[in-house]
Amino acid sequence: MRIYLWEYAVSPHLGNILSGMAALGYDTYYVVHSETYSVRQAEGWVLPDLPGVKILQPRSSSQMHNIIASASPEDIHICAGLRGSDHVRLATAALRAAGRRFIVFMETIDERSPLSFLKRPLYKKLFFQNRLQLEGILAAGADTPAWVAARGVPSSKIFSFAYFLNAPRAVKRRSRPLTGVRLLFVGNLIARKRVRLIIEALRSLPNDVTLDIVGDGPLRARLAELGEAYAPGRVIFHGTRPMPEIASFMASADCLVLPSDHDGWGAVISEAMLAGTPVVCSDRCGASVIVRASGCGKVFQAFARNTCAEALKTQVSAGPIFNQERAALSSWSKCLAAPEGSLYLDRIVKHLRCGGQRPIPPWAKAGRLDSKLKSKALT
Repeated sequence: MRIYLWEYAVSPHLGNILSGMAALGYDTYYVVHSETYSVRQAEGWVLPDLPGVKILQPRSSSQMHNIIASASPEDIHICAGLRGSDHVRLATAALRAAGRRFIVFMETIDERSPLSFLKRPLYKKLFFQNRLQLEGILAAGADTPAWVAARGVPSSKIFSFAYFLNAPRAVKRRSRPLTGVRLLFVGNLIARKRVRLIIEALRSLPNDVTLDIVGDGPLRARLAELGEAYAPGRVIFHGTRPMPEIASFMASADCLVLPSDHDGWGAVISEAMLAGTPVVCSDRCGASVIVRASGCGKVFQAFARNTCAEALKTQVSAGPIFNQERAALSSWSKCLAAPEGSLYLDRIVKHLRCGGQRPIPPWAKAGRLDSKLKSKALT
């Protein structure tokens, strides 16, 4: 059986799972408009190596129709969203016109803007418009399955999903102070990420707690000023780093912090946990679902006062993470790695096509980490 993934550009986030499907025996095709996301290249992304995956780049609607016509009606089509790019919109229209079934991958929808109330009826219309061909929804994010169901999609078609990443290989850790807790932020320095909350929290944390910031953006100068005002010498800016270097930062930190007021998933959370690093994040991060499932780290209410600082106090009070704890979290987080994600997707496809028992998300099967871990969440 062939599987086609329709996305605007090649991504390590979804591409890894497609490569895993190839390892399971599927004939896999990545149908993209571009080989790379140009904006992501500036953030340090590199083109991933995807063994077994054939990349197709149709340049017109007619070429899209030809790809679909050459596929068997029983082949699997997965679309990254319904309206995220012209490429995906044209793909879903072509699949619908050909009467082909398709699965949609969706992150948590951003509803922060004043006009966001329009998204709910819009998606309800899109789901209804595609109801005959919509085979299933891969809903990534803590609240996404319920949000999709509220727009009229039958719960039998909705599956909790994630970005399943490649587990890091042996990583050389960065040098670090002998004492103290090392916090880490990785991402763009923009308002949505709310990095200022971490810097402000440092005022109420012990003086040997430091913050490494990997990434760049328009707020860097302002955040540097805040760092000097609130925690002199304790906030270190590393700028944008190539994606392969991020693993060493993850493996050297005691806690990754992501206080965003919206992140559809937040792949850095998955990366940190795979490296054995606990996470403190807001409940507006889609990946908060896996932090809660692990029992390691802390999820705080995004818009309640002082909740980020309080969550960090709890995490920091546990002290630096030791090798045994890191190994335990890294082992648990294999449920978030691409091989397990591919097996899960394979079970979903077989369930949709053949029936039988509904598959359970890998993180739901893994259970919570041992209660003796110092960094266990107090939820």
